[in-house]
Amino acid sequence: RSRGLLAATEDSHLRWFADLAERGAVGLDGPEEAVWSAALDRDFANFRAAHLIALQRQDAFSALRLVSSLREFAIRSVNYEITSWADASTALADAAGMADFPTALAVSAYGRFVRGDMQTAVDLARRALDASGGSEFSTSALPERVLGNALFYMEQTEEAMHWMDRMQLSARQAGSPGGIAHALY
Repeated sequence: RSRGLLAATEDSHLRWFADLAERGAVGLDGPEEAVWSAALDRDFANFRAAHLIALQRQDAFSALRLVSSLREFAIRSVNYEITSWADASTALADAAGMADFPTALAVSAYGRFVRGDMQTAVDLARRALDASGGSEFSTSALPERVLGNALFYMEQTEEAMHWMDRMQLSARQAGSPGGIAHALY
């Protein structure tokens, strides 16, 4: 009986915080960015617990959803713990078939970029683009961001500029004002 109650509580917690992360992702890209940033920061321990529950259950859908939704918060708040969540989430069985898999791979790539592992960052970003099913642009503009930045540091300026242009177009296609601003800067 208590095991059933614990499982139900964990289910509710995971659903609630995955939903909150998704709403926060939208809120961060709008006029209430500061409110949402504070709210996500305040509940970070709950997001961590929800992600751990998803990993323990091998729930790739929920784990990837949390990573994908929290990606921009992680980048803006310089909270790179989420990049390790992306590594663990993309390694789950069935993860590769999920819609958020390419974005989570891109989050892993970004984690490598900020740690100075440029070649792995490039490799993971290319995998993220491949995993997006051959669409012309990714939905997050993050693989393009990683490729543009990492290749620039690797002194492959011409290819880096190509990816910077693609990042801008991807952000415009997604209708992301924050992504567009980042691409232009």
